[in-house]
Amino acid sequence: MITVRGARGLSSKGHAYLNTKDCVDAFINTFNTNIAKAIDEMNGSNKDMDLWDIDYTQAVTDENGNIDQKMLDAIQDGDTVTKIGRKDSGKEDAEKMIDRLQSTMRMKAKAMCDANGVEFDLTVFNTMFNNAKSSAVAGSIETKKALFLSITTINPQNLIKTFTTNFKDSYTVWVNAEAAEAKNKK
Repeated sequence: MITVRGARGLSSKGHAYLNTKDCVDAFINTFNTNIAKAIDEMNGSNKDMDLWDIDYTQAVTDENGNIDQKMLDAIQDGDTVTKIGRKDSGKEDAEKMIDRLQSTMRMKAKAMCDANGVEFDLTVFNTMFNNAKSSAVAGSIETKKALFLSITTINPQNLIKTFTTNFKDSYTVWVNAEAAEAKNKK
């Protein structure tokens, strides 16, 4: 037992103490630094296509900037939206929703290509975009005939999720193949 009064880490009675506040502050600072470093490393690489930061309100915003609140709520809640009209009106609405995401997906695809040292190919992008759009639309709408009209049920959340997942998966395969081919040529 150390009996020297005023020694660092000891109370006036010679008992060891721990400054809890300093320990907690040091832990939090270290933790935050490590988290920030990990996030910076993930964001810095961009070798993968992130889907979490896409503004999905674009999909339900028309040319005049008006947001279709019913569709936005359905995207967020997973509800379905029923449309009554011509035979293909629901399909056209679903395709328009995805088409509004095209510029965002193109930016993400270009960033992924740059991060992986692959040249962006607009033809490949358009092909994969349209393939993902077709499969998402086919799997997310259901049309029934009723007298002279068609009743179309759209699941916007499923539509967007299916599209983004299919596009990301196919584009990632292409980028990885191109990156591997470029690496093998060296």
